[in-house]
Amino acid sequence: MAWDQCYDFGECARLFLRAAADPVLSKGADFVWTAGNARWTLGLESNDEIARAFAPYTLAPVAARITQPVLIMAGELDHGIPLHQATDFQKALVNAKSVTLKVFDRASGGAEHCQTGNSTLVHATIFDWLDGTFGLDQL
Repeated sequence: MAWDQCYDFGECARLFLRAAADPVLSKGADFVWTAGNARWTLGLESNDEIARAFAPYTLAPVAARITQPVLIMAGELDHGIPLHQATDFQKALVNAKSVTLKVFDRASGGAEHCQTGNSTLVHATIFDWLDGTFGLDQL
């Protein structure tokens, strides 16, 4: 469970605590890695400390101040970040020059967190967006 791209870490912190309390999910490789990585990188001891550390982080208060073009990528089946956060963030970007939301589905192979099943698709999406947005073929 990686919560590094959450629009609202408070929601992700609640999901983290729910997984921590679940006897099956708390033993899963994703959760074990995420909790261990959070403890190591943040210098924390417990799952409660991790959730409290995540909770204040949100893009909600600053989304309206973002004025550059934005690409949001999300996995339809992401296990750690609810899909609605991508559309919520898209709606909150009221002053962005442009907003592109790309949701990867199961058929594309990119439906999971960070589109780990199809990194070529992700790279193509990013490079196509950069080219279309900034005209990189003109460099």
